[in-house]
This record gives sequence, structure tokens and C-alpha cells, in this order.
Amino acid sequence: MAFGLPAAAVWRFLWELSDTFTVSTVEAGENGDQAASVQSVRTYGRLASYNAQASRAILYMSRHGTTHSLKVNTTLVEPFAAHNGSFYLFLGELEKHEVCAAELSLFTSVCTNV
Repeated sequence: MAFGLPAAAVWRFLWELSDTFTVSTVEAGENGDQAASVQSVRTYGRLASYNAQASRAILYMSRHGTTHSLKVNTTLVEPFAAHNGSFYLFLGELEKHEVCAAELSLFTSVCTNV
């Protein structure tokens, strides 16, 4: 996976991610038959849950009565002190898999409690 930085001072709210997702690279999966679309993003939200054993977190934010969520892969930032309900900033690669195009996940390389 090739990590790049999003443009300076560009933030994506959770509700914008699925609407503004554009393909920057396409990479083949390990078995070569599943490709993933990847985009560098900087986003933030409240931490809903964190599972250290699975290196997974759920980030959420509410807007106009609708709750938007995002799955986060925290493998590269382990261990971090997770506090459910606190705001976190994440910088990483947003992935949309061809198998389930409706589901996005963030493979984070930077995580900070804000």
C-alpha cells in the first residue's frame, strides 16, 4: 500500500467520505483478484469502540440527526490509549473494496486524541 498525504488543510467529515471518494490508485489484493480503491484522507470524530486484539476502532459523528460511522484499522498506531467518546484525528488511506463497495474503512497511519 502506498501512503501519501492529503492536500494541506483539507479535512473530510465522516458524512463527506462516501460522497467525495475518488480513486487515486488501484491496487490488486494479495490473491490478485480483488482490487481496492485507495485515497489519502484526514478526518476526525468521536471514538465509539476500540478492540486492541483485532486492531479495529469505530469512529462516529452526528449531523442533522443522522449518525455517520467509519471503521478504522489501527495496526500501524498500536498501542494507543483509547477513550470512548473522545474526539480523535486520523490520517491515513481510505479504502473502498470492490467486494463490498458500500463499505469504507480507514487504514490509519496517524492517530491523535484531540
